[in-house]
Amino acid sequence: MRRPKPNETAILNLACRWAPYGSVPASEIWVTFGMSPDRFYTILTRILGTLDAHELAPEQRQSLEHLAMRRSNRQTHGCRESSRSSTTNSLDEEWLPDGAELTPTMKFKRRSIVTKFDEVIEKLYS
Repeated sequence: MRRPKPNETAILNLACRWAPYGSVPASEIWVTFGMSPDRFYTILTRILGTLDAHELAPEQRQSLEHLAMRRSNRQTHGCRESSRSSTTNSLDEEWLPDGAELTPTMKFKRRSIVTKFDEVIEKLYS
């Protein structure tokens, strides 16, 4: 695992400061980083997934994961319960334009993806 970059450290610090209150205000995210809350939480989730476990105290890490999960659940609130995945899975391969998974215009080739990753998708929703 790796150490966080300076901007990632700032994202972690802001998230830690606001975690007890349930979320970081959108205005605070915009003023501090010039990004949308969706982008902020996407980056926070990626940082938490790549950090060395020793970088954060276990209760801090758990608090930040809970914060990111609440945000994710809020974004998918309009989805049917059966269509939500309660877990995530990272794939070890890169999807390139005009490959098996993406068109040249970066749209998903859904039939190909479902066929190729059927077992992975089934595990996510079971």
